[in-house]
Amino acid sequence: MASSSLPAWAQALVGGSGGSPLFSAIVGAEQPSIAQYQQQFGQAEAGIAGLPAQMQLQGAELQQTTGLQQEQIQNQLAGNTLEQQNVAQQLGIAGEQYGLEKQLAGIQQGQLTYNFGVQQKNLQDQGAIGGTLNTQGYGRQQGQLAEQYQVSSAELANQLAGQGVSYQGQQLSAANQTAQLKNTAAGLGISTQQLQAQLASGMTQIGIQGQQSQDQFMQQASQAAAGEAQGYGAVLSNIGALTGLGPQGFTGAFPGLYGP
Repeated sequence: MASSSLPAWAQALVGGSGGSPLFSAIVGAEQPSIAQYQQQFGQAEAGIAGLPAQMQLQGAELQQTTGLQQEQIQNQLAGNTLEQQNVAQQLGIAGEQYGLEKQLAGIQQGQLTYNFGVQQKNLQDQGAIGGTLNTQGYGRQQGQLAEQYQVSSAELANQLAGQGVSYQGQQLSAANQTAQLKNTAAGLGISTQQLQAQLASGMTQIGIQGQQSQDQFMQQASQAAAGEAQGYGAVLSNIGALTGLGPQGFTGAFPGLYGP
């Protein structure tokens, strides 16, 4: 890790044995840019250190958001199931009601038939007693009785037919409602699968972005370290130009110049 302090050899040039104001000026001229590179290096290092926590937070937020969306879908699915059950229950009640109406119509038809038979018998007995069996009046009464029976039977049949049409309409409506609810449930199921896919894709994207950020921080750190080295290189180059000393000369003139 880069340090904001000067290395040992630069400290030796500035204030150690053999230090001089000229050397101090040369070092000082490069120190602001060196400090800036050191700051950039520290920022990159801090960015790399903070990436795991940042990625973990992003992943947790994505999972939480997805979890809430999934919970909403599950609630909608539960409501959808209840609606389907309610439709089936209502249709079952309507079916039972129609069954009772058919039973009642059968009883009523039976009563009509029984009454018709009794009335025919009574009319026949009265005709036999009165000697009118072969008269027009007797025939007219028989016709009226039969016509009344037919009308009553037709009214009863029409009533039952209307109830049957109403029940068929309820069946059709229930079938349509059930189909729509099932389609909605299927769509919600697809939404759940899409959420899972989006979550996986989002987590992958967070990883990719984290790697890209790390690469950028690494590049920043590398560039900062190179800039810092160039700064110190400029110091040595300038001092070398003034003194004519190379690395070995510096070592002899300033013991511990390249020490740790």
